[in-house]
Parts: sequence; C-alpha cells; structure tokens
Amino acid sequence: MAEKNYQQLKNELEQVINKLEDGQVDLDESVELYETGQKLVKELEKYIKKTEAKIKKIS
Repeated sequence: MAEKNYQQLKNELEQVINKLEDGQVDLDESVELYETGQKLVKELEKYIKKTEAKIKKIS
C-alpha cells in the first residue's frame, strides 16, 4: 500500500474527530476511534519530521 500524504492523513484525523465530537458513537467505538486518532497523529508527526529533514537538507 502506498504511503499516505499529509492531506490524506489530516482528512482521516478530521473525520475521526468529527465522529467523536458528534456524540453518536458508543463507548467501544469511541475507544477505537481514539486509538485510530492517536495512530494518525503519530503518522502526521512522523511525516512532518521527515519533511523538515528534507527541507533542512536542501537549504
């Protein structure tokens, strides 16, 4: 599977946040969504660090 870009990861995280804020999910689904959100945050942080390293390299 191809690596997701920043915008795709951000959109997925926004969807997770919207579902959690909507309040229409049960506790089990809320926990799953929270875990998914945490994974997405880590992926976004990794993407940002990787991009910062690229920028520093070409600067």
